[in-house]
Amino acid sequence: MQAIIDAVSNMILTRYPGYSIYMEEMQEGFNRPSFSVIFIQETQTDKNQRFYARNIILYVIFNATLNANGNPDKALQYQVYENIRDLFSCGTITVGERKVKIRQITGGPKGKEIYLGFNLDTTGSRPDTSGQGTLAGSLSMQLDL
Repeated sequence: MQAIIDAVSNMILTRYPGYSIYMEEMQEGFNRPSFSVIFIQETQTDKNQRFYARNIILYVIFNATLNANGNPDKALQYQVYENIRDLFSCGTITVGERKVKIRQITGGPKGKEIYLGFNLDTTGSRPDTSGQGTLAGSLSMQLDL
């Protein structure tokens, strides 16, 4: 999971170098402008004995600078929203040597912030355990009837 969050953060930093990126939704006492990349949930579905599919939901929240009245600059929010949406419109996120599919992007204002939600699909495999056990050489049973 951390590798996916790091990949998303690195993509954001290509467009907004120097911005802070937090791994949680901040309440107060953080730098603005900045981003938060938040893990929301994961669902895993077994495909067969060895393979599974994962669906992951992440939020990217843009923490805009606030004006004297404590309100965000809406024009800047929407500009950043569109830039980040366009950045991730390629359809995939590269995580190491793998590609994670972006199934859906949602978003909009949330209080004083603006967010994009990413619905991601990926697959994985379990280690092959077929050769790890040993067979018994013999079995002795006594049945009392």
